[in-house]
Amino acid sequence: MPCYKGIFPDELDGLIQDLLFTFATWVSYCNLCQQTDSTLATFERQTRELGKFLHKYKKTTSSIKTVETPTEVETRMRRDKDLDSTPRTKHFNLINYKNHALGHYPEWIREMGTPDGYNTQPVCLQVTCNAKNY
Repeated sequence: MPCYKGIFPDELDGLIQDLLFTFATWVSYCNLCQQTDSTLATFERQTRELGKFLHKYKKTTSSIKTVETPTEVETRMRRDKDLDSTPRTKHFNLINYKNHALGHYPEWIREMGTPDGYNTQPVCLQVTCNAKNY
């Protein structure tokens, strides 16, 4: 991906390039409006590949020291009523729902269809409002 070439340190550049390409391919499979058994099988392989790259990225970057941004520090201080304004150490975290859910996308598409066929907005039953119209 030439647009990202040379932005990252040499020891991470190849890995990040591969990760970005794998993510782009994975998102492309997510956004297909029509899925077949063949595309879903390929999507599942791509999902496994993405998982491998994410684990490799975590392992490779675990020695890099990263800290909270000033905004994160302010948010933590406000939320926890914490007076410590020193940025805390942060690490890339794979143990959260959004990363866990990536592995289930092919299965969900197989069960519910492509994401363009439904939305996740809550359904509101307005019985009292609609009762006047009957």
